[in-house]
Amino acid sequence: MEIEWVTVLGLFLVAMLAGAVDAIAGGGGLLAIPVLLLVLDDPVAALATNKIQGVCASFTAFAVYYRQGLVNINTMRVPAVMSCIGGVLGTLVVTQVSTSGLQLILPILLLLMTLYFLFSPSVSDVARPQLLSYGVFGLSAAVMIGFYDGFFGPGTGSFFVMAGLVLLGLSAMQAIANAKLLNLASNMGALLIFIIGGHVVWLVGGIMALGQILGAGLGARLAVYQGKRLVKPVLVTVTLLMSIKLGWQQYGEYLMHVTLAAL
Repeated sequence: MEIEWVTVLGLFLVAMLAGAVDAIAGGGGLLAIPVLLLVLDDPVAALATNKIQGVCASFTAFAVYYRQGLVNINTMRVPAVMSCIGGVLGTLVVTQVSTSGLQLILPILLLLMTLYFLFSPSVSDVARPQLLSYGVFGLSAAVMIGFYDGFFGPGTGSFFVMAGLVLLGLSAMQAIANAKLLNLASNMGALLIFIIGGHVVWLVGGIMALGQILGAGLGARLAVYQGKRLVKPVLVTVTLLMSIKLGWQQYGEYLMHVTLAAL
């Protein structure tokens, strides 16, 4: 396919911004997927192509966090493997069933998550008591969130962050860093299935991957240097925007109808 240079520039800039946001709080797909839908006009191709940049962004951010000593590969080995398996299974299932039920409840879940990030003392620079071993975490939360990533996707990074905070007792920066590893694993599993199915548009994915790599590197470094001062506001903002966007998609028409009827 041929792409005009203005479109190339737009894809690159959006991907760079999405990569920076995703490296700090997750939710980069909130920016990237609508643009991919405009360019590709094919939901499956958009989701598949988004996984290319998802892998690149997650790996870049993870590499920065790993060099800062925020991720222990040995303890996260089982969760990462299970997240990858979950991503594979979710991608296989999504081709067979409807996601309509999940679309209805997801805005509510994200809104609740926003309130948690806003008011919970767990979102701090200090680790808290661990509720699950890493093995049990991998066999439960990691595989389920990985499955969700392959099945639907929006907010996966934020779900991994919350799981790390609540279940593993990680500090905010540790939770975000480990979320990048788990999100990388789930993205790789989902991307493998999309590649086998021939759904990936490599030219568009390559352009946006370059932007994501640059943006994710910058975002991760900002998070490391700014810590909770930056991380908590971005977590709250991203999850709130995702809940509003997805909520409007599902309930906007009904709310408009009710409002007009009341007037």
